Amino acid sequence: MVNLVGPYNTGKAVGVDGAATINIDIKRLTGCVRGVGVKYNGDKPATADLIIKGKGTTSLTKPILTVTNGNTDSWFFPHEVIDGVDGAAVAGTYTPVYIDDVVNIELKESNTDDTVDVWFLLEN
Repeated sequence: MVNLVGPYNTGKAVGVDGAATINIDIKRLTGCVRGVGVKYNGDKPATADLIIKGKGTTSLTKPILTVTNGNTDSWFFPHEVIDGVDGAAVAGTYTPVYIDDVVNIELKESNTDDTVDVWFLLEN
């Protein structure tokens, strides 16, 4: 079953326009991340970097989604490369992202007071 969880708001970015940042931890999420919705609020930045990852509280730090130079509201459907038994990436083979950890959301290179809302389509 797929559930929509969120929105989780980053709070206001602090700093000067073009270099403001905010970094928050949200609750522990468990399951398969089928999608991530992102909505930029406030005076949308020309471009900003959004990094969403498992924090490493219950497992290793794990990237979920990185949007570089973004400012457009959108849904993303992240996948990660599958590793073979030898630990090497299997080219062109992907799987959805699985998570069981506290999730961290970081907004960088934004404008002062910008916020981002984030939703997760999470399959349990």
